[in-house]
Amino acid sequence: MTTQLQSLAKRIPKSYIKQKPGGFAADYVSHADIQQMLIAKLGMPPSQEITQIIRSADGQAQGVVLRMVFN
Repeated sequence: MTTQLQSLAKRIPKSYIKQKPGGFAADYVSHADIQQMLIAKLGMPPSQEITQIIRSADGQAQGVVLRMVFN
């Protein structure tokens, strides 16, 4: 396994993990934190494409599925 892959395989530090507020409690790491970690490990900012918008029952955007391509 390459050094880069080993670096990517490490767990995210607990200090980055937050608890989602509201009735559906879940752990998450913000998009901005993940993106900064990937840029630090892989270099140049990626191209990005939103592939799906996740909406609540009342139609408000709750999140996205984002495709990031690093060259």
